[in-house]
Parts: sequence; C-alpha cells; structure tokens
Amino acid sequence: MPQVRTLAEFIAEGRRRPITLATTNPGSAVSFFELARLTGMQLSYVPFGSITDAASQVAGGHVDTYTGTSEMIGLVKGGNLRMLASASVDRWPEFPEVPTLIEQGYDTATRQPIIWAAPAGLPAPIRERLEAALMAAARDPEVLARQNAASIASRPLNRAETMALIHDVKPGVEAALLASGMARKRG
Repeated sequence: MPQVRTLAEFIAEGRRRPITLATTNPGSAVSFFELARLTGMQLSYVPFGSITDAASQVAGGHVDTYTGTSEMIGLVKGGNLRMLASASVDRWPEFPEVPTLIEQGYDTATRQPIIWAAPAGLPAPIRERLEAALMAAARDPEVLARQNAASIASRPLNRAETMALIHDVKPGVEAALLASGMARKRG
C-alpha cells in the first residue's frame, strides 16, 4: 500500500476494502483485530509459517500488512516497508519517532507474555522459590541486554501481575482468534 503514509490513511483504506494481514499467529495480531473493531476496518487474516516469509510478502506487495518483529527493522530502515504505529505498549527503540497505537488514540496493544507454568497444586514454598528464581533471571542485566538487542521490551511480572495481565488481555485474544477463524464461536 504505497499510497498509505499514516495510520489514519491505513484505517481509511481498511474501511474501503479488506486489508490482508500476514502473521505467524493470531496472538501477535490482537492489536490489529482490536483496531479493526474500534474503527470499522475490514481485515483478512493470512497465516504464514515464518515472519520472514510474511515480511517478504508485504515488502513484495502481495499482502498489505503484517505484525512486525525485529525482522522488519532492516526492511523499514531500507525503505521497503513503512512503520505506521507501534502495536507495543512502548515505542520501538529503533523508531522513537513512530507513536504507539495508544498514543494515536486507540486503546489497544499487542502483549505477548512468556509465562512459566507449574503443575496445579504445587506446594506454596516450592512455587515461591521457583517464582523468585525466575524473577531474578528475568531481571538479570545480561538477559535484559540480550532482550533489548532483539527489540524485546521486557516487563517481568510476578504471579499476581501475570494473572491480572491474562485477565486483561483475554477478551482481545479471544476476539483475534475468532476473527482469524482459528477458534469457533461459543454457543
């Protein structure tokens, strides 16, 4: 979509016609489906096996857009793709001039937590010790530096914060799965 230069133009285009959205999983596209719901855009979900394939299809003009990760940095910097918004909670460090969807007035963001789970009924002392060790590892300066180098915004959360996040993002994830056709409607 070479004619689209702003998020407002992207939304307008999506109101005129279905926009094809490439992604490797619907969870990473939650913010797109929520944006469509908030704005009346039309999206057509196109699953891909790898984000590299998705990015090349968008850069080649075969698919309209995709949920980007660090693989898109070179394509944007090289002028092959245009970044219209960060779907993350924060702006990307590589593109500090590109505002988030939230900053542009749309209350949505893609959150992809990595969650460690243990068997139900795990004794509290073991669970607490495991949580403390995982939190220490997540806050380790070397781990944080590696994540930063890969454009991963780390937000270590304890058990209670993780459960609250799951509760908060569940409706958007369910809507994305339904919109993508990867989940059946209930009832």
